[in-house]
Amino acid sequence: MSPHTTPAPASILTHLTASLSEARHLTAHLTSLERRLRTTVYELELQKRVVRELEARVKRREERIRDLELGRWRRV
Repeated sequence: MSPHTTPAPASILTHLTASLSEARHLTAHLTSLERRLRTTVYELELQKRVVRELEARVKRREERIRDLELGRWRRV
């Protein structure tokens, strides 16, 4: 086929069909990646919350130990 001729309609249709199929495949893959990313972000948010709770516990225990070392007694 010379550069000045129009490709046959069947050839164009085949090319467009292949492009559409590839686009659908890529869209499905991106959707899957997005779902995985959202799950990862959610899990990280949960882990951050757990870390904050543990840090608060450690802080309270450190304060209690300091109070006990200073001879101050208080109910837990």
